[in-house]
Amino acid sequence: MQRKDYTAAVDAYSKALNLVPLNPIYLSNRAAAYSASGQHAAASTDAEMAVAADPTYTKGWSRLGLARFALGDAKGSMEAYAKGIEYEGSGGSTAMKKGYETAKRKVEEEDAGTSGSGSGEQDATSPGGARGVPGTGAGGMPDL
Repeated sequence: MQRKDYTAAVDAYSKALNLVPLNPIYLSNRAAAYSASGQHAAASTDAEMAVAADPTYTKGWSRLGLARFALGDAKGSMEAYAKGIEYEGSGGSTAMKKGYETAKRKVEEEDAGTSGSGSGEQDATSPGGARGVPGTGAGGMPDL
């Protein structure tokens, strides 16, 4: 991972998982390697298995949030980050909170885009839209 050789990292974590199946750390780390190489569906699968194996392993939740967001599932991403924040305690880490807020903004934007159907009067600034949502210029997911 440090050399950014994600294929080698996936291979190494796969070998480790052959020795210690369902190890949440290996699954989570392989999820990170998958995400870094753009294989977000595989990352999501590994992160889901990591949090199933150990729901308190917060890196698994963070990696699940990132993978879901990359796959276009902002609501699922927000839910994963919320679980991570819950298990971290003390309000969660900066990276976890940033991921949650980014996913939440996306959900609100999506809701605002569909909330106007029917009356034709609502838009992103109307009461049913994304009120109080800061700009997305600095948005983005935490660097995991």
